[in-house]
Amino acid sequence: ESFSNPKTYKNHRLYAVDGTWIYMPQTLACVDAFGSVKNQYEHVAVCMAKASFLSDVLNRWVINTELGRSDTGEIQLLQNQLDVVPEDGILILDRAYASIALIHKLNQLNIKFVIRCKKSHSNTVKKFVANTEMRDVIIKEKLTDRAITTLKKEVENDSIAKAAINCHVKVSYRLVK
Repeated sequence: ESFSNPKTYKNHRLYAVDGTWIYMPQTLACVDAFGSVKNQYEHVAVCMAKASFLSDVLNRWVINTELGRSDTGEIQLLQNQLDVVPEDGILILDRAYASIALIHKLNQLNIKFVIRCKKSHSNTVKKFVANTEMRDVIIKEKLTDRAITTLKKEVENDSIAKAAINCHVKVSYRLVK
């Protein structure tokens, strides 16, 4: 397919995001820029970076990449890529991205998404999984203290946005078996 006529699923482009580690040259400049990690085999620090890839699944295109320090989380790298997800896009994320704070942000940006999560992810998920009658359910729950802290860090310099994030904010999402 071409960039002007990409493959879609029910008129939506499907985007997957995943993070990985990249070995960097073992120089002082690289260690300073990206940090280092001790691996499980050698007890020496190795210079590594974290990378995030946003890919169009159906067309097999890498749409965007983000490179960060070795101590950067995958969700943090993803947030720098959200502006390239088009209105017709659906973001597909693995368990590392299951976060109420991220769900809240995706909802605010009107980005459609699917996040796989463990059965033990939260009490809400555990109850849903245990209920053999339900195949899907819409959940509306308040932001957790952890999510509030995470979201407030993102808007540290914006006192109005920071004040709007509180325990009364509800997040909506759908659980599906």
